[in-house]
Amino acid sequence: MRARLLQVRTPVVWHGWLVDAARIEAWALEIVDRLKAGQPIEDSRVEVKRKWIPPERAARRLAGHANAARGDAILWLVGLDERDPSTPVVGVDAMEYSTWWSQTSAQFVELAPEVRELNVPTDGRTVVALWIETTRAPFVVKNPMRGTPEGGVAETEVPWREGTSVRSATRSDLIRILVPAISMPEAEVSVCELSFELDPRRRSREEQYHLHMTVYLRMRLDGPVLIFPDHDARVEAVVDDELVVLRNVVLDAPSGQTSLLSQTPIAQTSERGAGQLLVHGSGPIAIRASAPPEVGPMNPTGGSVRVRAELEAVEGTRPMIIELSCDSTQDETDEAGVRRARWTMPDADRER
Repeated sequence: MRARLLQVRTPVVWHGWLVDAARIEAWALEIVDRLKAGQPIEDSRVEVKRKWIPPERAARRLAGHANAARGDAILWLVGLDERDPSTPVVGVDAMEYSTWWSQTSAQFVELAPEVRELNVPTDGRTVVALWIETTRAPFVVKNPMRGTPEGGVAETEVPWREGTSVRSATRSDLIRILVPAISMPEAEVSVCELSFELDPRRRSREEQYHLHMTVYLRMRLDGPVLIFPDHDARVEAVVDDELVVLRNVVLDAPSGQTSLLSQTPIAQTSERGAGQLLVHGSGPIAIRASAPPEVGPMNPTGGSVRVRAELEAVEGTRPMIIELSCDSTQDETDEAGVRRARWTMPDADRER
């Protein structure tokens, strides 16, 4: 059996703090740039705070935000003032996080969201980024006003964020948490290869990094046809601790396959359309992508790399995440000065 490298989940973590840090910091700095430019954040997954807010209030607001995210990761940035675009970075004391989260998480009933903290230095100050998993929603918090005229007798609450306000969740809100709009498939990677070539004799600006991946999708028998547009796919790799964003992503269906035993054609379970891939049954798909020149290390070493593909289905509520490590299988420079490197998924993963 192929290694099952993925379950459908939100774009949350890569295995390894280094990659998490790169993605979290890039997202945080993008928000900082928008605030400096006087632009609205326009992302329901992001919340900005000038300072650490009281734990009871923070727990209710964070729970409401996480419940309404429907499984997507959310990002809180503490130390930013979105009301003042001239100086949005006010900074906070990062050492206060441990105490603040200990008191805030204590307000949750049974389970608090998983939070990853990252200190993001910018403009001579520190902004604390909190990357928050929401896949285990619904989240329930204590009612600190219980027994008072304002708080009533309810012991707990399931908060729900709507716009910028937080209210108690309704039955329909809870149904939205528990039942995704589209059931995404599981995926198993059978082939993953990242290659690099730099030929100093070439004058054309050809892509230097190329990725090919074959993924088997396990669809539900009663599931809908899934449409994956190329332009909504994101493919990245971390090479020598540097994030390489690959472009020109093409999602494709295998063609001309036949059974080795009977030589009869294998039924096509996916088909290539105009700029998109239609998947209507379990079967393999191909992912191809490349990176333009001067993106990523120009002289990569022979260490392992991490590869991540994120596919968005039309009308899907959550992207499909594929991520794995690849080991170096080629690292050389020939007599003509052509530099070549190649990374492939480990044989052990292929055989399991």
